[in-house]
Amino acid sequence: MNEKKKTGAQVIQFPGVKRSPVEVTQKISGHGNVGVVGDGNHVQINLAGVAPSKSFKYIVQPGPQHIGPAETAEVRELVSKIAAATGRGHSFVWSTIKREHRFARYELLTPEIYEQVCQYLRRWIARYTAKPTGSAEDQRKHLLKRIHAEARKRHGVLDQIHAYVSGRFGTSSLADLAPGQLHEVIRQFLL
Repeated sequence: MNEKKKTGAQVIQFPGVKRSPVEVTQKISGHGNVGVVGDGNHVQINLAGVAPSKSFKYIVQPGPQHIGPAETAEVRELVSKIAAATGRGHSFVWSTIKREHRFARYELLTPEIYEQVCQYLRRWIARYTAKPTGSAEDQRKHLLKRIHAEARKRHGVLDQIHAYVSGRFGTSSLADLAPGQLHEVIRQFLL
């Protein structure tokens, strides 16, 4: 398929693509640059000084603008506390804060984001490690309000909760559940 055209363009078959080959409509040469235009997309690859390889690995190292090892250890410790308190794994907690605060690794947190992440994690810990106060009925009402408030924020979760409750506890209403059962629902769907 690598036939040369008079214009210097090549026909390139991209692996895994089940379409006709894309024709290079413009060739950029100089310092190892290669440009590809086709299907409304533009791809430019700089291969200067790169040995041929099947994959590239980009490593981002923490710099002076990132937090230090002590702060990183504190975030890891908070994540471990949440994982223990909620019964969920570290990966669940990690993916939640990563999605919430948009960073790739603990070491790459900036001091501003570090403070936000720590506050977020401490609030999370406080929610699940606080000792319940009041009567059992007050606790149950509080848990019901919490479940409904959190479920409203997430599309379709309330239907999943009701299906789980009817299958697991044999009732169609959250109001029929005891506080321990409500905690189980929270652990399953809302953490």
